[in-house]
Amino acid sequence: MREAEVARREAEILAGAPGGVIGTGPISSTCPPCVAQATFEPPPVQTVIKEVVQDKELTPPGWWKESNVRFDDILDRELKIAEREREISRREETVNRREHDASRREAWIMEQLA
Repeated sequence: MREAEVARREAEILAGAPGGVIGTGPISSTCPPCVAQATFEPPPVQTVIKEVVQDKELTPPGWWKESNVRFDDILDRELKIAEREREISRREETVNRREHDASRREAWIMEQLA
């Protein structure tokens, strides 16, 4: 019974009507409503310390060395492939130039025969 009574009083206080009387009488009209205000206190100021580290002092982790070797191998292969493609394109240009010259000679011969 006591817990129920305490709960009822808390509900009345929270509802703003202590004693179960809701403000229609002279007391409630003269009393200003009770407003709870929250106070905000900012957290304490913290000091940020930043450590400056030069790149020379940093050592790469172990996996970096292993993957760096693999990366170098892949890069070498890509460079070799690019060089082969350039050689192939030079050969194609030479062949196309020769074919163009041959077709021009053929056209000139046909004009001379006509």
